[in-house]
This record gives sequence, C-alpha cells and structure tokens, in this order.
Amino acid sequence: MNYRSLYFFDDVKDKIGRIVHRRAVIAHGCTKEDKVDAADINLVITRRKKYLADRAGHTYVPPADEVGAT
Repeated sequence: MNYRSLYFFDDVKDKIGRIVHRRAVIAHGCTKEDKVDAADINLVITRRKKYLADRAGHTYVPPADEVGAT
C-alpha cells in the first residue's frame, strides 16, 4: 500500500522580509488513491491554522540534556 503525506511550508523571515529558514510541516498522512478526499484537505487546513496560531507550541525543542548528545 502506498501512502501520501500532506504538508505545508512555514517560512521564517527576517525584519525586511527575506526568508532565513524554511520548514516543511507534515500535517497529515493518508493512503494514496486517485485523489485526496476533501475531508483530508480540510483537516490539513485546520491543522495549519492551529500551527500558525502557536508555532512554538507545535515545534519540538530537545531537552537541554539531549542537546549536543549523539
């Protein structure tokens, strides 16, 4: 079975509007069929809105004791 990832890009810009960092945010996964259902697209739109409302709350930051550990 094949799977499809639904994602969006989040650009972090500097003060004059230049992109300094680009993130691809995976919002949803589904089985690959002829087309993506409207319900799946609506779910991604809802998740994108939640993400953009609170980027920090949806971004993984490793605990201090894991930073630099390999």
